[in-house]
Amino acid sequence: MENKNQINLEKFLFVIKRRIVWILIIALVAGLAAGLLTKLLVKPEYVSYATFYVKSAEQQTNITQQQIAAAKSLVDTYIVFLRGNDFLEDVAKTAEVDYTYSQIRARMTASAVNSTEVFRVSISDTDPKRAYMIATVLSNKAPAMIEGVSGGKVSVIDKPQMPTEPNSTGTKRNAVLGAALGAVIAFAAFFIKEILDVTIYTEEDITESFKYPVIGTIPSIAPLQTNEKRRGIKPHSGEDDAQDAAKEEA
Repeated sequence: MENKNQINLEKFLFVIKRRIVWILIIALVAGLAAGLLTKLLVKPEYVSYATFYVKSAEQQTNITQQQIAAAKSLVDTYIVFLRGNDFLEDVAKTAEVDYTYSQIRARMTASAVNSTEVFRVSISDTDPKRAYMIATVLSNKAPAMIEGVSGGKVSVIDKPQMPTEPNSTGTKRNAVLGAALGAVIAFAAFFIKEILDVTIYTEEDITESFKYPVIGTIPSIAPLQTNEKRRGIKPHSGEDDAQDAAKEEA
């Protein structure tokens, strides 16, 4: 078992050593292709967000630990309210954007901040002005809607701002992932090809395949004409012999 693992490891290292240049070339091409496709196909998006603070209904000036825990438990509920169809449809109409509630929901991200009673709602869009308008309308309407539905209290901590720079499209990340994937696929292809190759190249291949010792080897002898060419001697042919004989008779 140990010998078999050693052979597999030797095969592994042999493939890397023999095909390293091709593996690197394929990895480079795959990385460039992934980065280029990401840059051409993925449009940069702008994000505008609002931050909310949740209060429990009975919360007063002196806040207790129990009230904080109650507020935390309400965060997920209020996020569900903000993702409702009727509310988002109203947001779309007020913001005057040609979106359905499902399209806004697809552009919306909401989650608690560090498991506290604070949560953030983000709107991403290829148009920074449109992202800002939707986030602004949502932050203005959210407190009244939540209070009307559940009686809870939500206040806006951070109002949305007009985004000036797009989020990263992940070009570098995709290029690195593409290069890594290309290297893995290239190595796997070369490794499988090497395993399936049953050609005998060395003495080790014979002993490994047939389990017989090698008694001796036959050296490779180049043809006479090849050796003469290597030494710079003109190859000797039958015509040359006939010509030499004719000259001697004459």
